[in-house]
Amino acid sequence: MSNIKTSLESKFSLLVKALGGNEAAVKKWTDEFIARYTEPQRHYHTLNHIHALFQCLDQFRSSVKDETTMKLAIFFHDWIYDPKSKDNEIDSIKCFKDFANEICLSDSLPFRVSGYIERTITHTLPTDVQEADSDLSLFLDFDLEVLSRSDADYARYAEQIQAEYGHLELLDYYAGRLKVLKSFLGRDRLYFSDVFDESREQKARRNLEQEISILQCKIE
Repeated sequence: MSNIKTSLESKFSLLVKALGGNEAAVKKWTDEFIARYTEPQRHYHTLNHIHALFQCLDQFRSSVKDETTMKLAIFFHDWIYDPKSKDNEIDSIKCFKDFANEICLSDSLPFRVSGYIERTITHTLPTDVQEADSDLSLFLDFDLEVLSRSDADYARYAEQIQAEYGHLELLDYYAGRLKVLKSFLGRDRLYFSDVFDESREQKARRNLEQEISILQCKIE
């Protein structure tokens, strides 16, 4: 975890500096980034999650057209995470806009990044999505890469999500989780990019089916 923290601190600091942030802004926002993603209510939406998205970015970098937008969306998309709130993404966008205003980013960049974060509310593409915005497809796929992991890693992810909702009664959690999983499973595609669809879709569906089966047994 310490290596991941150090690596992400460096990535974040370098990005803020490259975007024109002064030394004070770099320190302020880097410190806040670490503080946010190490909050005690987080078990899955942590620095490890951000690290996993950057691993995806490293793997598919040659397919990414706008790395700056992608990096900012990765860093800020779960900036606010309260399992009891339904406004996490909107609140994360507000924090990103505060950041963008403070370091005087051009209007187009905050607009694109905010749009990417907003799409994580439903994990769907806009109906008028342009073919040129393949980066958004990849960003959403990076965020759900966890669904296609090995049995053991997926089971760990499921446990972490349940831990984040520890404030709920178990049966209420099971019912809510089942609704989310079945919604995903009912989609024509879980992944929007062809490379994820071809290599990860089937495994992700098997993982979802397995968790649904486990939860249904617990409810019965």
